[in-house]
Amino acid sequence: NALLNTSFWKHQFGDYAESRRAVEKSLEANPINFTAWTMLGDVAVSMEDWDTAEASYIKSLDLHTDPNLYYKMERVWRSGFPERYDDIQTLYEDAIAEDGQKPLYLTKLADWYAEQERWQEAADHMKVITELMPEDEGAQADYEIYLEKAKANK
Repeated sequence: NALLNTSFWKHQFGDYAESRRAVEKSLEANPINFTAWTMLGDVAVSMEDWDTAEASYIKSLDLHTDPNLYYKMERVWRSGFPERYDDIQTLYEDAIAEDGQKPLYLTKLADWYAEQERWQEAADHMKVITELMPEDEGAQADYEIYLEKAKANK
């Protein structure tokens, strides 16, 4: 739709206010367009309007499951709602329950566990990734690091 194209290009060139107006007009015409909700969230992030970003990504997730939306929600929580940091674990656990064991979810959850120095849980999640994607050398390396740290901290 033309309004979403306008919003996209305005956002790309840093005209966040005009980008937001265009995507909001698009949502008035079609409030179930998950792409528009995601775009509104992206624009809100650029404007550091964390409340709108969070609400927009939640609405988009209600309409359509997209692994990148979970990652965007994590970024919003880290940037705008540091008190929600512990909710990141639940976010990715819910994503796995809703959408299956996708490597992005497992990696982000393993990284979160590693930040908490919960090495065994980080290793367990990376092990699943190495089984799903045996060719991923980075996942294998992370798994070995986490496993080594888990053994050292027993």
